[in-house]
Amino acid sequence: MKNLLNKITEKDGITFNPSKEKDLELLKKFNLPESITDFYKEFEPKMPDDIDVCMDIHIRLHPIKSIEAECEELEPSCYLKNYGYIAFAATEFGNPFFFDLNKMTDGNPRIVSADHELSYMDEISESDAHKNVVHVADKLEEFLIKIVNQEL
Repeated sequence: MKNLLNKITEKDGITFNPSKEKDLELLKKFNLPESITDFYKEFEPKMPDDIDVCMDIHIRLHPIKSIEAECEELEPSCYLKNYGYIAFAATEFGNPFFFDLNKMTDGNPRIVSADHELSYMDEISESDAHKNVVHVADKLEEFLIKIVNQEL
């Protein structure tokens, strides 16, 4: 995992550092599996401080506080979280990537995406939520490999 993250750091300038205990507490409300909380405990993403560098990053991995903000405030994440989709990254255009807590393999949630321009409402049905996500990777490590290989 460390070698993979080093490649992302080299490519995009995103760094990965152990998270603070108080930030890890924020993740508990999303009922993420241990595989994900362990990742954030050791490798919480941090975007570069230089805004010009950030603008060139295609996939932006959220630090814990941004996960919370995305899931509480931004569409479609604030609606899809009710159906087991927890946003953790986004494209430069704002399309979110989610941990899909509905489909787990060996304790790892699959990764899905949704178009941020879809019109969502509080009344979105569970079946509509599931129809509006697209499978991206079977687990986080595969997703990170796709970032490195520029497959997303």
